Amino acid sequence: MLSFQSLIFLIFAPLIASLIILCPLFPSTDTAVRRFSKWFSVCHFLYAITFLLLFQSQNPVLVLEDELKLFSLHWIDTLGISATFSMDSLSLALVLLTTFIFFIAFVMSKRTIKKDFKIYYSLMFLLEMCILGIFCAKDLFIFFLLWELELVPMYFLISKWGSVNAKASAMKFLLYTFFGSIFILLGIFTIYFYSYSISGVLTSNMDMLITDSNLYPPQIIYFAFICFLIGFGVKLPIVPLHTWLADAHSDAPTPVSIVLAAILLKTGAYGLLRFNLSLFPDIFLTLAPALMFFAAVNCIYASSLAVVQKDIKRLIAFSSISQMGIFLIGLFSVNYIGLSGAVFQLISHAIIAAGLFTVAGILYSIYSTRDIDYIHNHLKNSPLFMFVSIPIILAAVGVPLFSGFIAEFLSFVGGMTSDFGITLPKILTSISIFTIVLSSAYILKLFHSCFFGVRDLNFTRDISGHRLNVLIIISVIVLFFGIFPNFLSDIYMPFIDTTVDMLGVQ
Repeated sequence: MLSFQSLIFLIFAPLIASLIILCPLFPSTDTAVRRFSKWFSVCHFLYAITFLLLFQSQNPVLVLEDELKLFSLHWIDTLGISATFSMDSLSLALVLLTTFIFFIAFVMSKRTIKKDFKIYYSLMFLLEMCILGIFCAKDLFIFFLLWELELVPMYFLISKWGSVNAKASAMKFLLYTFFGSIFILLGIFTIYFYSYSISGVLTSNMDMLITDSNLYPPQIIYFAFICFLIGFGVKLPIVPLHTWLADAHSDAPTPVSIVLAAILLKTGAYGLLRFNLSLFPDIFLTLAPALMFFAAVNCIYASSLAVVQKDIKRLIAFSSISQMGIFLIGLFSVNYIGLSGAVFQLISHAIIAAGLFTVAGILYSIYSTRDIDYIHNHLKNSPLFMFVSIPIILAAVGVPLFSGFIAEFLSFVGGMTSDFGITLPKILTSISIFTIVLSSAYILKLFHSCFFGVRDLNFTRDISGHRLNVLIIISVIVLFFGIFPNFLSDIYMPFIDTTVDMLGVQ
């Protein structure tokens, strides 16, 4: 690394920003807090890009490691627990995504957050720190600590700045995630103690754990795998563990909905990739054909629910569940094309979801409602708003030349070419492909209802300033990655190559 590059600083810089904002000497005005947060997030994103340049200029399979020490002491060294963080190509891609999405969220907070500015922006930075730590944690217990810690800012961000039912929705989110966390902790303790029983060394470092399924009793290794699957499935979410998501989105403020859909769901996906796939490759290969059933259910069931929604945010929430089903199709195909499409889907969906929730937030600011039928019958003239929203809508539908098409195409091709010697994955993938038809139905319904209807041509309510800039940035990105997908896939491809070699698949 260069002298100014520090993985620890990259992860904990948002915590420094959070403490600065909370400092009594820091101005309490909306303008001061908001501008500091926006420019700090810009600098943080640019700092994260320097790590991308480091990976590209040196070995593409480079793995950076750093350890947080207090007075040069390891953390609970006698139990083999240390605050160790590492960054490979997958972590790098998700760190870049996180810093970018938080910048978008800070910009979109300008007209949404109207009270307790210091607490709000401080909690947002704390949440960002936790998520960055999750994507880079190399120690099981540090991962779990950050996994639980992110619930605190997320709960208050929804309950305090959300709508009428925000407290109930925030509590539902908290309880569901706690439920999943119980299973994650059980899985961690299982492999932690059984690795010790085999090696005689207490360690929670992912690289030093012994997870060879041939050395474990079958019931133990399957138990740990299922625990992780349930725990991360709640956050992804996987049907039927999904019911918290629509309520949380409906009642959360727009910037928090952006972070929730674009980043928080991806922590569950990251857990499946880093724990279920990387720690238990043999079990993953065995169970993948059966688990693809849940992917098909996610795709079709959630899309069907999205079609009948009248609330814009609930529609986008069920759309996110459906899109995570496409990620699962690529993941459970367990081949090069499918895994590439799965990770591409994570990043593409994050950017598209950020765009859709930005559109939803702007519509709410114009009409003071999220009811699609009401907006359709009381349209205001917003030609520029409609124009810059079109690329986001097309990407969400999966039209060629946009990032959504690349992600769906790779994932479904991976599912159709999965080589398990049986036809079940191919049948389930064929069923899941119908989600393309359903997504076209609900996304185009959203677009038509919100921009074409009973229009008052004498009343114009268009957008400008920061909201226009955000939509332009997102529209350009989804188009750019749709035309030049290699610019995105080259970032995380070393992780895919390593995983494919480990699994022994093509």
